[in-house]
Amino acid sequence: MRSEVLARISVLEDRVTGLTERVSRLEGAFTQLVERISDLDKRIDALDKRIESLDKRIDGLDKRIDGLDKRIDGLDRRIDSLDKRIDGLDKRIDHATKVSWALTLTIIATLLVQLTLALLHALGKI
Repeated sequence: MRSEVLARISVLEDRVTGLTERVSRLEGAFTQLVERISDLDKRIDALDKRIESLDKRIDGLDKRIDGLDKRIDGLDRRIDSLDKRIDGLDKRIDHATKVSWALTLTIIATLLVQLTLALLHALGKI
């Protein structure tokens, strides 16, 4: 019976040694995981700061885009106004051209009549 107890103790001691080694390995792995988590936390903090910086840049760009949109809207209104003025000037030029041609034709017709009368008078037919 004593030998059985000693055998049992030997088995238990081997088991304790194996468990102790396993605990040591797990503690080492745990320490590595804690260090890795710490490194990941630092990376996450750095990424958070970078995201905040990018968010601020995006906000600034959004404001600049809004300002440019307003300027473009103003320029569009100005272009529309200038287009209307150009259309009005085109109509005035067309009208002036027609009046000018009509006046020119009237003057030419008057000169032709005067020339014809002068020729007829010179020929003694009047």
